[in-house]
Amino acid sequence: HAQQAFIENATRDPLRVATTALVAVSADLRREMASLAADDLPVTVLWSDRDGVIPMSAFDTFCSTFGAEGQVVRDGHSWLLASPDAFGDVLENMIHVRAAEHRAEATVATTTTLRELLAETSLTAPAISRLMSGVAPLWLLSAPATVLAADLTLCHPRPQGNELRAAVQPVGAKGTHRVTVVAGDRAGLLADTIAILTGEGLSVASASVMTWPEMALALHAVTVHAAAPVPQRVWDTIGERLQAAHRGEPVADSPAAPEFAPADRTE
Repeated sequence: HAQQAFIENATRDPLRVATTALVAVSADLRREMASLAADDLPVTVLWSDRDGVIPMSAFDTFCSTFGAEGQVVRDGHSWLLASPDAFGDVLENMIHVRAAEHRAEATVATTTTLRELLAETSLTAPAISRLMSGVAPLWLLSAPATVLAADLTLCHPRPQGNELRAAVQPVGAKGTHRVTVVAGDRAGLLADTIAILTGEGLSVASASVMTWPEMALALHAVTVHAAAPVPQRVWDTIGERLQAAHRGEPVADSPAAPEFAPADRTE
């Protein structure tokens, strides 16, 4: 199709086609390239192996300027017009790669920030190393570093026996709280936590989990919403029920009609 279009255009207006080809071959884009490189913008360099207009040397120049490996596709000069689906696939793949790179960079930055924040607490250097060596990348991306650091401080010293620690703090929009539970890891710990929170009329929006198998330690952070302010005595009741459930004791049923209802939300 591209070859047919070229023949039709060349037959209709050969001078304009020749002028356009000359501009494409002789264009000096060094200034534009230098500006993009100086701004450190993400650049993807694509070239087709049967391109009769743009030489391989131009592809190499672009790659070296931007420090990119570049990508070669099998087609002619107008491949992105003749094969739009292939062009879309290439761009989609490159976007996924860029997104993965950004997530990896964010994880490294969060790890560094977390270590710096924890160094200002009473946690010892060995304790920080033990906790940080076991954290998962997805957990690191689940909340701001300051929030994650506050969660990790609940892990030291390590809970003993049936000890369970819980903390709640307001986050984000009004009526939104983060409930963090730290205890010895066991089957059903997260399920018990969520059941108790929803039993008190709270709406669960999300949950993040981190475990350290070598220490038999678990950290669960649950984000909850309420349509009205939650009384302190309700938080106290939640804490008592969490403790009882973790000790394996019977947990009293929650009130049939909580004083506040979960917020109506569309996720």
